[in-house]
Amino acid sequence: MPQFEIEHKGHTIKVASTIVRGGKYRWAVLIDGVLQPPPEIDPSNTWDAARDQGMAFAKGLIDVVK
Repeated sequence: MPQFEIEHKGHTIKVASTIVRGGKYRWAVLIDGVLQPPPEIDPSNTWDAARDQGMAFAKGLIDVVK
């Protein structure tokens, strides 16, 4: 499961991705070590797309709270 980690506005965001049926990628996001429930979306075609989608989701959650 590839992982990517960044800091955003003082919070640690970690995105992990796994391959699902059909060879597509689904992501999971942890913010400060807490798993965030993802919205219902279609799997991505590439790991990069899944990472970008997960990061946008996480940054959106943080930006709404701050």
